[in-house]
Amino acid sequence: MSAARPLAGFNICCTGVESELRNEILSKSRKMGATHSLDLTSCVTHMIVSSSDTPKYEYAIMKRPDVVFLNSDFVPRLYERWIAGDDIDIAKCIKDYGERRIFEGLTISLSNVVEPDRTRYIKAINENGGKYQSTLISGTKLLVINRPEGQKYKFALQRKIKFVHTMWLEACIKRGAHVNFSYFELDLDDEARRDTLEMLPRKANLQLPNDSESMESFSAQGIRSASEVRSERPISRVKRTRSDNAWNSIMDEVGPDCMSGVTDSVQSNNLAPFEVVNEDVVDLLAKTSHQLNVDVDANSEERLFENMIFFLHGFSEVKVHMSQPFILQRGGRIVHSSAEGPTHVVVPFDLNPSQLPKVPESSVLVSNWFLDQSIYYKESRLPSVCIYSAYHGHALYSEGAGDFRDKTISISGFSGMDRRQVEKFITALGAIYCDTLNEDRDLLVIPGNLNRAISTPNSASATARLSSQKIKYAKLWRVPIVPDEWLLDMTQWPRLMSNLNRSKLLKRSAEEVPNQGPRAVKKRAASVETKG
Repeated sequence: MSAARPLAGFNICCTGVESELRNEILSKSRKMGATHSLDLTSCVTHMIVSSSDTPKYEYAIMKRPDVVFLNSDFVPRLYERWIAGDDIDIAKCIKDYGERRIFEGLTISLSNVVEPDRTRYIKAINENGGKYQSTLISGTKLLVINRPEGQKYKFALQRKIKFVHTMWLEACIKRGAHVNFSYFELDLDDEARRDTLEMLPRKANLQLPNDSESMESFSAQGIRSASEVRSERPISRVKRTRSDNAWNSIMDEVGPDCMSGVTDSVQSNNLAPFEVVNEDVVDLLAKTSHQLNVDVDANSEERLFENMIFFLHGFSEVKVHMSQPFILQRGGRIVHSSAEGPTHVVVPFDLNPSQLPKVPESSVLVSNWFLDQSIYYKESRLPSVCIYSAYHGHALYSEGAGDFRDKTISISGFSGMDRRQVEKFITALGAIYCDTLNEDRDLLVIPGNLNRAISTPNSASATARLSSQKIKYAKLWRVPIVPDEWLLDMTQWPRLMSNLNRSKLLKRSAEEVPNQGPRAVKKRAASVETKG
C-alpha cells in the first residue's frame, strides 16, 4: 500500500453516519487514496459504522465477512496524523483505534450463566469495547441471560433494560461484530437461535495488501470469500418482514451515481429505490422471482398495488429487475411500454423532462418515490396525497432552480421516508443540506402539517411542537421557516424567495444596530449549532 496515501486501495461505504460527518469522512479519505461506494457492492472493503441498527450493516454481518468495520472517527484521526507527516502503519492504526469493536458502548450484565462460560464471556466483553457489570443497575444497557427467570430478569423488566439470550454472545464472538439482538431474543426457540448461529459466517482474516496490484487480488479474494459463505437458508427476522428488510437494504442511505465511482449520500439520486446492495441480492431475487409470481397470494403483505399496472421508464435493466418482486408480491403488474395500458408510469424523480415518455391519458405519472412511500407507509401514496410521489424533473430543470444554488437549508420535524426524500430534493436543487441549524442558515423546512399547526392560534399540538429547538432558534435568528410544499412546488418558489429576501433585509438591519453592550455579545455567542 502506498505510504504517501495510506488508504490507497480501500473502498469505503458508510452506514448510520450523519451527513456532515459523512461528508468529512468521504473528503478526507479520498485525499488519502480511498474510493467510495454508496451501496454495499462487492468492491467494498471497509464500512464506516456509526449505528449497528441499519439494514446495510446487518446485511454485511450476515453475508460479507470480508468487510472490515471501522469507527466513524477513524478517518478524521488518521487524516490528522497524515497531514502532520507521521509515518503510518495502516494495519496497526486499524487495530489500535480504527476497527469497530464488538461490544462498543455496551454495559453488560450476566444472569444464570455458569462457569467456564461466565469467565469467558466476561473476558470477551471487557476486551472488545464493552464493560462487564456484575450487578444490574439502571445504567446497564443489556442483560444476557439463559432463561427468563431470577431477580435480575425481574429488575430488567421493571426498568425496561434490554435482555437477550446467551447465544447472542456466542454469535458476536464468532462473527467478530455486533449481531442484531432480534435473532436471539428469549421468545425464540433454541432451534431457531441455533440455526442462526450456525449460518453466521466467521470473520475473515484478510491481510492488507502492500501495493495497488495486490489490492486487485485482495478485492477478488474478498469477493470469493463472501461468495463461499452464502447460505441458501432464509434468515428469520423477528418483528420485520423479510420483504421489508430487503427493500430497506436496497434503499439504505442511497445517493447519487458518479462516474468516478466516488459517491456522496447527501447529494440527490434519481434511482433511490433500485440501488443494488450486493450481487447476492440480485442472485436471491433471480432465484425467488418465479416463486413470487406463483405464490403471490400466500406471500402478499398489504396488496398495496392491487389492480395497478406499472411501466418503469428511465431506470437501468438491473434496477428494474430489482424492483419487480416488490411490486408483484403486492398485487401489481409490470408492462414494458406505455402502449400496454399502464395505470402508472414510474420515472426517476429528477429525470430530465426531455426524456419523459408519452403518458397515456388514463395513466398517472409518478416518481420512484411513490413506490418508496407506499411500501414504507403500507398505503398507496399518490401525488394528490403525497407531494413526494410526484415527478419533480420540471422543477429541478427549471431556471428557478438556480435560485437555490449554494443556499444552506436545514430541516426539522421529518422522519422516515419523508426525511430521506426532502434531503435528496434539497441537494438536487443545488442547495446545501445541513443537519444542524445556526444563525447563518438560509431556510428551515418543516412538514406542511406542522407548519399549519404552528400557524393555528391556540393550538395545543402547536404548543407541543414548538419545543423543537430548531424552530425556536430559527425564530430567534430570523431564519425563514417554510413548509415542504413550498420547496417541492415550483409555483410557490416566488413566495419562498420573497420570504428569503425579507429575512436577509431583517438580518442586515439587525447587524446595523449599534452594539448594546455585554448582553448583546453574550446573546450572539449563544448562536451555536443546534440539532433537533
